Amino acid sequence: MNRPFLFLIACVFGCCLFSCSADFNQQWKQAVATKPAADITGPWLGYWHSDANGHQGELRSIVTVLDEKTGACRFQYHATFMKFLSGGYAVTHLVQRTKDGFTFSGDQPLTGLGGGLYHYEGKATPLEFHATYRSEGDHGVFEMKRP
Repeated sequence: MNRPFLFLIACVFGCCLFSCSADFNQQWKQAVATKPAADITGPWLGYWHSDANGHQGELRSIVTVLDEKTGACRFQYHATFMKFLSGGYAVTHLVQRTKDGFTFSGDQPLTGLGGGLYHYEGKATPLEFHATYRSEGDHGVFEMKRP
């Protein structure tokens, strides 16, 4: 392939990533501007770490309720990788209230380089968030607090 064509592909890919990030960043600013809830909804900030390969990065999440009866919540994650790459995805977790806070779990098929079925389990209070993730090729942790 010639260089102009590769440059064009890189620009299109970069614009797609920026567009997804720009949308999340707008939602993030709105979420941070509101008072944190007494549950786990709203914004979270911290890091992710792969126990399988040592990769890590910043992690932000916005949690919203999808169905109060079932406890289904949307966890919209946005993570950095190698300090300059970023991407996001959304997962539905079932959240249950416990005497110590909240527990949640869920499965999500992800596409791309790190694709496959991911299983998540975690616990949170209104101020601290800890979760583990596991797939066939990776496993690790998410650690976050309120921004």
